[in-house]
Amino acid sequence: KEQEIINTLIDLNEDLHEVEKKMINEDFDNAQKEINLLKRQIDLNRSPLFVNLLNQVEQAETSVKVGEIKGKINQLTTIDELADKLSTLYSLNIQEASELKQQIYTKMVMISSTEAEKSLEAKHFNQAVLVVDAALQYVVNNEKLLSLKERIITEKASFEKEEQERIEKAMKVAKAEEERNLTKAVQLVSIKLKVDKYGDAYIEGKVKNSGTKPAYSIIVEFTVVDKNGKKVEDGKTNVFPNKLQPGKTGDFEHVT
Repeated sequence: KEQEIINTLIDLNEDLHEVEKKMINEDFDNAQKEINLLKRQIDLNRSPLFVNLLNQVEQAETSVKVGEIKGKINQLTTIDELADKLSTLYSLNIQEASELKQQIYTKMVMISSTEAEKSLEAKHFNQAVLVVDAALQYVVNNEKLLSLKERIITEKASFEKEEQERIEKAMKVAKAEEERNLTKAVQLVSIKLKVDKYGDAYIEGKVKNSGTKPAYSIIVEFTVVDKNGKKVEDGKTNVFPNKLQPGKTGDFEHVT
C-alpha cells in the first residue's frame, strides 16, 4: 500500500509539473482545470504524505489567480482602470495581493509619467500636473512623480517668465548654452536590467553631474531591444532628484 501511495505521489507530482508549464505559457484556463483534477485526486487519499503535495497545488492555484489578474492588469491603459482593478485586490485573501498592488502602482507611475511628458513637451503644463496628481492619489509620496511634478512646475514658471520678458534672442542663447553644458556635464554611470518571472523588464540606472553647475530636468532617452536586436520600445524617463548638484548622482527607472 505504501508503494502504491509513493507511485501515486510521483504521478501527481509529474502532473503538477505540467501545470507549471501551462502557467509559464500563460495557459491559465487549462492550468486551473488540471489543478481542480489534482485536488480531487488528492482528496481521495488520506495519507499524511499528500499534505506537502496539497500545499504545492494550493500555491500553484494561487499563482494561476495572480497570473490571470496580472494579465488583465497588463491590458489596462489608464489610471482609472488601474484604480478599479486595485479596489478588487482588497477583497482577495492571497499573499501575492501585495505584489499585484505594487505592479499596479508601478504601472500607474509609468502611465502618468509618459502622459505628463507628452503634455509637458506640448507646453500643456496644467494638464501635465493633473495627470501626475491623478496617480499621486494612489501612489502617495512617490519620489519619481513628485520630482516630475516639481520639474513641471519649474518649467512652467520658467516658460511664463520667458513669455513675459519677450527676449527671444537672449533666451535662445541662454538655452543653447545650458543645453551644451548639460550635454557635456551629465554622464551615464550605470544601467542594469532585471526580468521577473512574468516577463516584465525592470530597468534601473544612474547618471552623474560631472560639471561645475547644478543640472536640472535631466531626461534619459532609451531604446529597449530583445535578444535578437528587435526594437521593443522607445521612451523617455526623467532623472530624480530634479536638481543634481555637481559631483552628485541621480537615478532613473522604467518598466517594460
